Amino acid sequence: MKKVMVCLLALTFVMGVTAFAQQDTMSQSPSDKTAAAAPLKTLKGTVKVEGDKVTFVSDKDQKSWDVMNPEELKAHDGHRTTQRPRVRG
Repeated sequence: MKKVMVCLLALTFVMGVTAFAQQDTMSQSPSDKTAAAAPLKTLKGTVKVEGDKVTFVSDKDQKSWDVMNPEELKAHDGHRTTQRPRVRG
């Protein structure tokens, strides 16, 4: 009976370590890490859709920003909005 309990305890330990190792390596891709490190900005402007390309044009300086997830803003074509994106570069 003692051998069975020790084997079950060892098996539980090995499975736990394996699950933890998988979780650690699959947590974030390199692009997710750089996006999370980019600072948040508050931008006010207009959404423009041209075919599959969605851009955001700032009211302040008329700077144009490419949208990385166009499906989120496609329905807001021509609308003035306030965005809080993580801006790289």
